[in-house]
Amino acid sequence: MSLRHIKQIGDKTYEVVVPSRVSEGGSAERAEPFDLPSERWWRNGQKPKKDMQRRRAYRAENAALPHLDQRRFADIREVAIYLRDLIETEWFRRRWPKFRSVVVKHRKMRNAWARSWINSGQINMGTWALGGAKPALYKQGGEWLALHEFAHVLAGPGHHHDALWARIYVELVTFKMGREAGDALKASFNTNRVRWKFYANRKPMSEEQRAAFAVRMRTSRAAVLGTTVAAQAVADQIVGGNP
Repeated sequence: MSLRHIKQIGDKTYEVVVPSRVSEGGSAERAEPFDLPSERWWRNGQKPKKDMQRRRAYRAENAALPHLDQRRFADIREVAIYLRDLIETEWFRRRWPKFRSVVVKHRKMRNAWARSWINSGQINMGTWALGGAKPALYKQGGEWLALHEFAHVLAGPGHHHDALWARIYVELVTFKMGREAGDALKASFNTNRVRWKFYANRKPMSEEQRAAFAVRMRTSRAAVLGTTVAAQAVADQIVGGNP
């Protein structure tokens, strides 16, 4: 297999470098719909203090993906080639035109993890995560896990397993593993309450809007209270024998 645009930079460590090219039509303009600020992926625009969706995300993907027919990797070199082929697609270049490189490394561990920088990152995978070893009792690593970690790289620093990461993960799975796999992941995310859509852009209310909202709330509460009092009066009349 060709190692085009792949450099071996250490023992069982490869770097996939995106080749530079002249952009047609302005890649920045094409990417604009996807460049939502980080705040749009967090509730109330606030970065969560904890990785709130982590356990739910693991539960969701474990139910949807590991047992599907998919690519399993014999070694980390195959992962590098797999990601290289993905990065070179026109779909990927339009979706992430500023992305530059990713390092993939095989480590002696039982899981996988990733770290991200601006437009680049690193993926670390153990033998189990590659999917080439004897399958575990409940799941087997492979393509789905490589895409999980690559989604972390693309999401960028600070996003962990938030809605942006989940959205990118759904996109990668749909593109590489097929619509059936993508739909299964979305359904499992929904079932397990994993948010994968951005939040509405609600503008802060002005002082006049806040005052008007407070009046509406007081009026509504008064109406509810008045209805409750009237209903209790009718009940008292019935109990007293005066319908």
